[in-house]
Amino acid sequence: MLFNLEYDDGSLIVGWAVADGVSTSLDLRVCAGGEDILILRADEDKPGIVAYGRHETGACGFRLSIAQIPNLADLHDLEIYECSSGLLIYRRFRPGFLHKKILRLETSLLPLWRLDNSISLFFQYTLSNIEKYGKETTTEVFQLRNIPSVYLNGRILFSNYSYYIESNFECITVLQDPYEEMAERILILSHMQHGNLSHLGERDIVSLQPAVAYFAKIDISDEAAVHRAFKLLPEEVGALLADPLVRQLTTTVPGERAGRRSVTASLDVLASFAIVSLRSESDRFIDGCAELLGIEPSALPPIPGNGKVPVLAGMLRRSNDAGYLIEKDRELFSYISDAYKKASDIHA
Repeated sequence: MLFNLEYDDGSLIVGWAVADGVSTSLDLRVCAGGEDILILRADEDKPGIVAYGRHETGACGFRLSIAQIPNLADLHDLEIYECSSGLLIYRRFRPGFLHKKILRLETSLLPLWRLDNSISLFFQYTLSNIEKYGKETTTEVFQLRNIPSVYLNGRILFSNYSYYIESNFECITVLQDPYEEMAERILILSHMQHGNLSHLGERDIVSLQPAVAYFAKIDISDEAAVHRAFKLLPEEVGALLADPLVRQLTTTVPGERAGRRSVTASLDVLASFAIVSLRSESDRFIDGCAELLGIEPSALPPIPGNGKVPVLAGMLRRSNDAGYLIEKDRELFSYISDAYKKASDIHA
């Protein structure tokens, strides 16, 4: 889906929204005070959208005025959503929102929901798990022209969007020890057979199926079974587990292998971030986020731990086969950890 706001002068809101099927028109849900107040059809003529090849007929514009909602100018908490997907199209700016654009790059399969929900309260436009929405929609939310307050988070391939991010967004991320990251992923994969995680996109769910099927048969509480599983790991499953962080920072196609200079390239990417922190130092990450946002750290929740992760991570550390799969991630994490320690010593 593609969409954008053209202007909101209080008594008139104008924008456009294009469905994935570019010949159709969308229905939009207008809300205020937590209640639906109007269903709006985005079918006004937008010749410019046709010229850019984004819609076949141009019937994709929307206009909301006092003719439809007499007290429109007074609805400071007005929001507009696309009906079928629930995707936020527009939210009015109000006091308390920050004039910032922030991307939290998610690097784990299990997002930090509570943190993202808390940070989202301070922003006009927010969208979580942006990788679910496909490349076109994700690119679009990085280019919302008339929205000064944006918070996005997701497990995107950073290089695909770096052009849009670097000049407009401050980026933050928190990195997990590669063995613990692998352990967390295996724990998630081993349970996905009993129900998909709702935050995962369709592409992820399909691509992860070989690993889901494989680890569903492994007793991950048995270290000998874990070591044997990695010794006999099918190539397609190994490819899903190999160096996820380095691949996320440097590749452009899902499943692409990390290149020879990928660790150096990853360090270059992370050097541009406003905050790069470690899960083992999550309190400092929270403090850094609060300072960046200009809020009290108490407004943000602590990052939760997972009691099963360290145990499985310990088993993986004793497996040469597991370590080989995350060789580049381990090298990158070593550099980041050393730099983090030096910075901490300087400020001690």
